[in-house]
Amino acid sequence: MKSTNKITLEEFEKRLIFLTQDIKSILVSRKLSAEEFDKLEEIAKTNSVRIIEEKDIIGALPEQSFEESGVGYALKDIEIPIVMIAGAGENCNKFELELLIANKLKEIGYKVSVVTSRSYVNCLGVHSFPTFMFQSLKDESAYNNYIKYLSEMDKPDIFVLGVPGGILPITRRQPEHFGVSAFEVFNSVKPDYMIFNLYNADVERKYLSEMKMLMKYRIDAFYISNYIQDGLSLNTFMPIKYIRQEQQDVEEKWEKFGEGIYYKSKITLLVENLIQTLNGYKEIEIL
Repeated sequence: MKSTNKITLEEFEKRLIFLTQDIKSILVSRKLSAEEFDKLEEIAKTNSVRIIEEKDIIGALPEQSFEESGVGYALKDIEIPIVMIAGAGENCNKFELELLIANKLKEIGYKVSVVTSRSYVNCLGVHSFPTFMFQSLKDESAYNNYIKYLSEMDKPDIFVLGVPGGILPITRRQPEHFGVSAFEVFNSVKPDYMIFNLYNADVERKYLSEMKMLMKYRIDAFYISNYIQDGLSLNTFMPIKYIRQEQQDVEEKWEKFGEGIYYKSKITLLVENLIQTLNGYKEIEIL
């Protein structure tokens, strides 16, 4: 998986040596540099470990097929309901929530197409966030066209779309990519249900109202992560550090906020609210 922190070649080697002690195969699901791949081959050969590349399992990626198809440039209408998951930054459980919601919807009987907030996870049976979105020279409507392309290829009942990173700079020293990915995704497709993930920080209800106003995009639900950001790291040039907290702590802190706030033990209630909201739109259309 792609890490949110930069890993040195030395650290990469240490992790590989540890991993290859008790396994027979390694699935490469992220893009490796030439140095990293050479080191992987060397260690794998020494420990008789087989290397499996993602492309050997799933063949050509939908993203590649889309780019080769040369699908047009204008923004296209997407008739499939879209559930979008954005967040305050990295490591706020967006990817976990995307999979949880998709699995719950599948259990009910919906056909779900997931485009995650992470890259290089196609091997999990979902679509990775397209790499062309990180290219400096790309068409502004590429993401919209890609989702339209998937709607015709997958023919889902519902889309679950994850948005990488945060929406705004955190501090001057931690600009969080200025929320560029979020800005592009929000303007490419219109969500029918928006979930915004927050860190498990100490906030008042006024903060939630201000966040809705700041976003300018409708937020239907807040989902609380079991991570917080280390405040000291926010004012350094080093990668932000994240502190994992017990789920019980999350529930005790946020239970008082009532409706509109969800966490892991409330996934079923979140999905019920999601379906109810989407069905309400259908009734309005009929009227």
